[in-house]
Amino acid sequence: MTKVINLTDFTNQWEEGRVNFLILSAKFDEISTVRGESEVLKLDLELTKIGEKTAKMTLRNHLLFIDYAQKSLFHQFILAANDVLDSKSFTAENLIGLAGEAELKYYQREGSKFSFERMFDWRFKFLPEETEKVLKHHFDVNDSDIDF
Repeated sequence: MTKVINLTDFTNQWEEGRVNFLILSAKFDEISTVRGESEVLKLDLELTKIGEKTAKMTLRNHLLFIDYAQKSLFHQFILAANDVLDSKSFTAENLIGLAGEAELKYYQREGSKFSFERMFDWRFKFLPEETEKVLKHHFDVNDSDIDF
């Protein structure tokens, strides 16, 4: 069987800008690069254009290279996710179902015809059921405790 690769898979699908995202799957993995083996966080994301709920795209195998440097994309992602995870540690599975907004940009290497997506400025949002859990945890108040 002959494998066919569509070159249109490597063109910009959307305009750069703010998008809503939902993490569909997440896993830690290792990939081979020019510099050797690199640890990555692989994400499958559902993207929605802000203000257009019907314009959706699934972004498969979005890679965040695991880099603890303060300005790295991974470090920025983890700091943003920590706001909703509210934990000292997490597994990749803890990220599944998280949603928010991010900046979608494309990177094109010099001399290349192809561009690759990059996500910046991650801002996670509490979903309604998560918000309820947080409120119950932080404000455990019974109606009988409130005096009018």
